[in-house]
Amino acid sequence: MSLELKTFLAFRIIEKNLEPIKRPDLINPDDLLFIDDQKEKLIKNTHCFVKGYMANDVLLWGRRGSGKSALVKSMLFRFKDEGLRMIQAYKSNLEDLAFIYEYIYDKPYRFILFFDDLVFSEKDERFSLMKALLEGDIEQRPDNLIVYATSNKRDLTIEKLQDEKFPEDSLNDAYALVDRFGLRLGFWGFSKEQYINIVKHYVKSLNLTWNEEFEKEADRFALNAGGYSGRSAKQFVKYLTVNLCYNKNHG
Repeated sequence: MSLELKTFLAFRIIEKNLEPIKRPDLINPDDLLFIDDQKEKLIKNTHCFVKGYMANDVLLWGRRGSGKSALVKSMLFRFKDEGLRMIQAYKSNLEDLAFIYEYIYDKPYRFILFFDDLVFSEKDERFSLMKALLEGDIEQRPDNLIVYATSNKRDLTIEKLQDEKFPEDSLNDAYALVDRFGLRLGFWGFSKEQYINIVKHYVKSLNLTWNEEFEKEADRFALNAGGYSGRSAKQFVKYLTVNLCYNKNHG
């Protein structure tokens, strides 16, 4: 495992083992626009963690397509040469995390345990396991492991509170989990102007010349895609390059 940790940057949990990811999605944080406050806070937190200081577990919540997952992955790009590694985890792995502790406990690397798009349905027993992972388990978590999670839900749950006899109990449980994340970063939708500027950024990176027709097409694309977001901006640029490629070869 030591050789793999030196060779590979990212891993996923497969049947109580860490499987190396040979081609991780490395995102430059400089390419993530209009989330400067969230970016600054996450970089500071990750920097201190990588340097061996105390740092917070982080919950990134908010609108879909707003850059939450991309921002977490960009930390690997930013700090990979300083010993940072990333482990992709899922709710189904929560019962088996103890083996990870043994793998990484004495390793000279720092690990982000990354839960993407985390949400718990009604009566999900793994809700309590997640609380124990963050704080409260009898086993001490290794100092070189931190938890970053993204979710579209601020309280991480999709409980139907109106159908419960004591809905305040479920709310208290939800907040008890969220409160275990020492740093909580909210993400909101982009304006049209921000969305267009993100599209321009991607277009420029492809050495394409911007024109007004691109802006009109980008606006139409976003409306059909469900709104202005970083994800729809990237999808539009792919759509644009497909059309340009096709026209070039069939013009």
